[in-house]
Amino acid sequence: MQRTTLLLIALLLWAGHALAVPETVSLRVTDVTPRSFCLVWMSNVTADPGLEIYADAGMAEDLTDSLKIEVLPDLGATVADAARSKHIFRVRVSGLQAGLKYHVRSLTRDSADSTSIAYSALQAVTTATRVVPYRSEVDGSLGGLSNDMLSFKVYVRPAENGEVFAGVGDLLLLESAQASYPVSAFAGQGIANGEGVLDLNNLFDLSGLSFDSLGNELIGLRVYRGDTLSVLYHLRKLPVDSGRLAVAEPLRGFNRADLNLDGQVDTADFNAFKEQYRLAADDAAFNPDFNFVALSADEIIAADVIDLRDFGWFAGQHGKSE
Repeated sequence: MQRTTLLLIALLLWAGHALAVPETVSLRVTDVTPRSFCLVWMSNVTADPGLEIYADAGMAEDLTDSLKIEVLPDLGATVADAARSKHIFRVRVSGLQAGLKYHVRSLTRDSADSTSIAYSALQAVTTATRVVPYRSEVDGSLGGLSNDMLSFKVYVRPAENGEVFAGVGDLLLLESAQASYPVSAFAGQGIANGEGVLDLNNLFDLSGLSFDSLGNELIGLRVYRGDTLSVLYHLRKLPVDSGRLAVAEPLRGFNRADLNLDGQVDTADFNAFKEQYRLAADDAAFNPDFNFVALSADEIIAADVIDLRDFGWFAGQHGKSE
């Protein structure tokens, strides 16, 4: 009886190990151009990421070896190390054809166990049609089409302050209902720690042509926080383009309590606010957009909580409109 029990325990332990594969969290297709695209995601372990790409949904024609695959491309060593330490991955495939549909899945291989591999579900992606270098002006002439870049500061929890990679290696995604796919950028790359710069010239509209930003378009900014496997979501609007390839910051609503940026503070905003109620500054899901009454004028501190003070301030704004 004892021998049988020990054998069952051994089998359970083996089965648990065999089934323990890396997690694939918040997988998205991003940065789609006529010749390339990226997969981004998070995992719960230190891993060696990759992807497989096919010409068909049945995975009969494997294109992986014929294309260029790059892991964490175009990053400095510090940002790449930070992203890996937070288990955030971006893998780019290039050498594609414009306006063509491909099928891709991510591969996450546990760095501590090469036999432990997770594959995502197959994702369909259609490359952009073409880059449009001009726009039609009001007088009928053609002017150069170039968008500004967008800078956004990621939230660093008080408990992270002082850490080596604080504000570095988090991944930013910018998405718009007017764009086919989001664009991405890592915090700390080419700018101060805690900020990421998104190139709006890498956005393509729903027809597959270059996205022409006129300003005030509603956008969503997602911040991948790999150390907690959480994603913070911020609604903003694009600023009016300067025409000078400047680096600008996104816009909030007419009132900070206008959380959905629809021009009025109403029940919809309250419903969003109550989802954050009682979250503290070091909680994984804490979103500073909802911390209306901060304890410190300079920064959010560990004692900050979204509480009655914030609710009281919000209540005072309810019913206001642009």
